[in-house]
Amino acid sequence: MLFTPDAYGDLYARLSVPVLVLYDQDAFTSFERLPELLGRPGVQAVRIEGTDGLPQFDRPGEVKAALDRFWSEAETR
Repeated sequence: MLFTPDAYGDLYARLSVPVLVLYDQDAFTSFERLPELLGRPGVQAVRIEGTDGLPQFDRPGEVKAALDRFWSEAETR
């Protein structure tokens, strides 16, 4: 379901929990609507460059640091 024609409207816009988007360039995913998603409360994004859609494999240290910051901030809200 993540590759639906309107993933933003069908999936992401419905989220009501804190969201962290980890991204970079990706041949299979467009981030053109990311600014729209970032306008929603509780949504953050971190670009981890040089990962081509797989930051958890290519830069696990940066992913962990981004997740630690995100969850730390979420706990203080």
